[in-house]
Amino acid sequence: MRTKSKILLLFLCYSTSVFGQNLLWNPTVKLNDRPYQKFLGTYNESYYAAGSNIKLIQDAGDSIFVATAWKKLKLTLLRYDDKFFLKDTVAIRFLQFPIRVNDVVLSDSTIKIFYSKGIDNLDFCVDVFDLRGYFKQTHVLIAGKNVAKFKQKNFFNYNTSVNNRFFTITTNDSIYCFNTQLISIWKTALPNTFFVDGVINDSGTFSGVFNSGKEFFVASAVDGKIITQTISVEKDELSGLKVTQAGNRIIVASLYGFTDNSFNPIYNDIANANKFKSNGVRISEFNNNLQLIKTNAIKFTDETLLEMVDNLLLKNIKGVDFLKIQQIDVMNNGNIMLLIEKQFASYTKPAEVNGKTNTLIGRETSANALLLVCTDMQNKNLQTVIQRKISATENFEYACNVKGIPNKDDYYLYFLNGRNQEDYQLTQTIFNSLLRKIYTKEIELASAKKLLPDLSSVTRLDKNRFILNARLLKKFSSATLDFK
Repeated sequence: MRTKSKILLLFLCYSTSVFGQNLLWNPTVKLNDRPYQKFLGTYNESYYAAGSNIKLIQDAGDSIFVATAWKKLKLTLLRYDDKFFLKDTVAIRFLQFPIRVNDVVLSDSTIKIFYSKGIDNLDFCVDVFDLRGYFKQTHVLIAGKNVAKFKQKNFFNYNTSVNNRFFTITTNDSIYCFNTQLISIWKTALPNTFFVDGVINDSGTFSGVFNSGKEFFVASAVDGKIITQTISVEKDELSGLKVTQAGNRIIVASLYGFTDNSFNPIYNDIANANKFKSNGVRISEFNNNLQLIKTNAIKFTDETLLEMVDNLLLKNIKGVDFLKIQQIDVMNNGNIMLLIEKQFASYTKPAEVNGKTNTLIGRETSANALLLVCTDMQNKNLQTVIQRKISATENFEYACNVKGIPNKDDYYLYFLNGRNQEDYQLTQTIFNSLLRKIYTKEIELASAKKLLPDLSSVTRLDKNRFILNARLLKKFSSATLDFK
């Protein structure tokens, strides 16, 4: 009995040291017009970040900073020392005002800003600045694309490799690949289609998913050569497709289900209601020649359905709405992990204040559950639901973000819980590669004011370290996640 107690004590100590102390908050600074930040990298023992007054977009296929008609973009270069104390800031001044900034990159001791400009005829450009914020030159990479006939949210779709050595720009009819020196590497034509999702690896090979009418197809392009493969669909509809590359594997994941056109009054108050209901996920694996290796159709279990839908009667559940595949991760052992989130935004209704009706309509985001789906190399399929209850008003929507980080054979999941800012709690939950929960804990937020982490901002520093941002109004901090 005494031996067992010693073993238990040893395990608890080990768990605390391995799982418990891997997040360290950096000093808090006040940033008047730059609360949205993207970490850029290091140079000469300084950390650089891009700061903006405009919301950071979460979607991988969308832009980083988006200018609006009512709010002018203010972009700033920030330099921190090795202890993350803010040393100086420099305002970035554009010669031509961008309509959409796709990326800000630190490379070759310069800051490169990728953006599009124009209205009906768009150019894709790169402005180069030195690390003091002085403008050096503009490169027009793609000129005069007539987009008036295309009703796309973002005509230029930008993807960069992890090592930032290569990037691609995808339009409705072409894929362009450039290196970090902004030299064209290759270009290839596309069938007239719509971009869904894409990735480019550190060798310059692009993989993407596209939509053509009611069909989806996956494409692989390198050295100006492109091959495509239709993604077979049986009776079900597909939604929310994502793609990733892992060695010689190209993995496409999607939700499958149907569009529910029956009347539901609740959708009148929901901003992002598309009425798609999911019954499960499909995971298709291709080799580098896009030959199909296998497809797994993973149906949601009864237990998953009951936990994801607020309905006591299983027979009344047709599917799960408001799901989105946030991440595809490949573990060290080859297992595929999908991180799926249930999140929706609803309109706040006019309220009466001091006898007067407030006609302003705001927006509130709610995230009710997370779902992890795993398929192993032996085609064993696993799924588990993580209950979370969080809602956030429009200015604090970033609190609803979530992040999964694979580390060796474990999967680290980070998310916030809470009904309002005062009681938000950051949770770290660790699963093994077969979805068995190993450890969970609450993590202290930054400062006494509880700065809220923006988990969409998590950026890799090196093999074992990541950095994430936290903010509250004009106050900003960051934290280092250390997995050594």
